[in-house]
Amino acid sequence: MDKSAPFRDAPRQEQLPRRRGPGPAVLLVSVYALLFAGGLWLSQSGSPLLQRKRLPEAGRDAPDANSPGLSRAALLEAANLPPLARAEYFLRLSADCCPCGCDLNLRDCLLSDQICIKSPQLARAIFQQLS
Repeated sequence: MDKSAPFRDAPRQEQLPRRRGPGPAVLLVSVYALLFAGGLWLSQSGSPLLQRKRLPEAGRDAPDANSPGLSRAALLEAANLPPLARAEYFLRLSADCCPCGCDLNLRDCLLSDQICIKSPQLARAIFQQLS
């Protein structure tokens, strides 16, 4: 039998280290940074999507055009009601939910949602019922 070695020696080639791409964590952090920078840019650009509705001043609030009677500011003040009726009025405004779909009570909807037409109507009905 041949007593030669079972393996042949091959000449060694110079192996360069394999270049790897960025891992998934680096990619996720990069995407997050881009989204964050885009959100900052959008918030600073004055986009109408991100602007808050301004609440009218109490003295300059006019009655709604589609429903006559008390204005939103007058409904929120309830100055013409006697003290016991006024306390009951504010309790009902805080307890009753607005049916417009905003998931707020009547008081908060009157304060924040200037386009809601249901909350002033319900508040007027409560006001007239207690006066």
